Amino acid sequence: MSDFLVIDIETTIMKGLVNASEFPNDNISDDEAYIKYRDKLLEDSNQKSDFFPVIFHRPISISYVHAGSNYKIKKTGVLPDGDDGVVKFWEFD
Repeated sequence: MSDFLVIDIETTIMKGLVNASEFPNDNISDDEAYIKYRDKLLEDSNQKSDFFPVIFHRPISISYVHAGSNYKIKKTGVLPDGDDGVVKFWEFD
């Protein structure tokens, strides 16, 4: 049996990207674009989900637990905020 790595990634929605890609000609604010797109997601899912496609998410925090095959914790941590944390995540060993 192998070790386990449990990862929790918190993200924020890039409202400007939603606006630029989904409503380029609507002349609305980023907040308005976010609400408009969220409402569309809800409508398309019969009010079951407003989860934005992953392309609109920007990681803001990554935490992890490394456990052995016996489930005992070997290491825990939180990677740095922002881009440095994302880079360190992909370098994780």
